Amino acid sequence: MNSTMHTINAETMAAPEPVIIDVAKGPTPEQTDIILRSYQFAAEAKTSATKEEKDAKDRVIILVKGWGQFAAGSEHSRIIEGALNTAMVTDVTTTSLDEEKINNLRFLLLEHDRADLFSRIFSERIKHELVAGAEEVFRTADLPKHLRTKLKAAFAECIKVSSSAPRVKVSLREKEAKQRKPRAKKAVAA
Repeated sequence: MNSTMHTINAETMAAPEPVIIDVAKGPTPEQTDIILRSYQFAAEAKTSATKEEKDAKDRVIILVKGWGQFAAGSEHSRIIEGALNTAMVTDVTTTSLDEEKINNLRFLLLEHDRADLFSRIFSERIKHELVAGAEEVFRTADLPKHLRTKLKAAFAECIKVSSSAPRVKVSLREKEAKQRKPRAKKAVAA
């Protein structure tokens, strides 16, 4: 039986009582809630720059990425539900284009009398945008091997892919949130 151990106390959100998760079965809803509450506690305590919140966030990320399901309609977000809480982790990846490198590619294509390929790779607006299937252009175009290699390298320099830290969102599950709303007291007629 494989297991991993996370040390969290459900009330103080500090140490010593361990939460032992069976890796094969995954966490129970109660174990999930303990880990999610530890993150909520650290975040609400305005300790965003502290090691405690970072550690709690890392535990939530490991929990969600390890046992969470893909959120409906999203390939970048995973979600896990505890008995009372829900957590979603979204991986953020952005693609940007380097305008200087794009111009270098344009001039390289012009130099080799293949300017026609440029519009098959980029649409020109205020900034260049990748055209769907742009990576296939050099593979399907009739080009000498050395030129194809040179153009593909210049094209690769045009694209920047960057990632940022995953975003974590922990919230009370909807049905429990509705149950916890304070009810108005009925006025008693005297």
